[in-house]
Amino acid sequence: MAQVRAGTLALVFVSLPVLLGAIVYGPFILDILLHRRPPSRFLIPSGYQGWVRVEYRVPNAPPLPREGKYLLVRLANDGTLKTSSDLPEGWGHDQFFYVLGDERTTLSNAGWCKGGMI
Repeated sequence: MAQVRAGTLALVFVSLPVLLGAIVYGPFILDILLHRRPPSRFLIPSGYQGWVRVEYRVPNAPPLPREGKYLLVRLANDGTLKTSSDLPEGWGHDQFFYVLGDERTTLSNAGWCKGGMI
């Protein structure tokens, strides 16, 4: 009888954190899984610093091209781009590059306190 109570008590102590974790993190995880979008690959002119501006749904502007599974966002020297494509919604794993000719240098998006550049 004491073993049954100890097993039940252990199950409650294990299940409670799992249940609380599912309640707290469950909606966030579901949002990530259900609202995915094609990732974008941002091509930024080499040495450019500052804000960029991408205008979506601009009539007569070209749509964003694709490079494999990525939407290719090639910014002008002033950090702007106009496209007729819709603004992608949801979660995607984007990539960022400085571009000089055909050469691409990966930019870190780890956050400013971790050495990120995006």
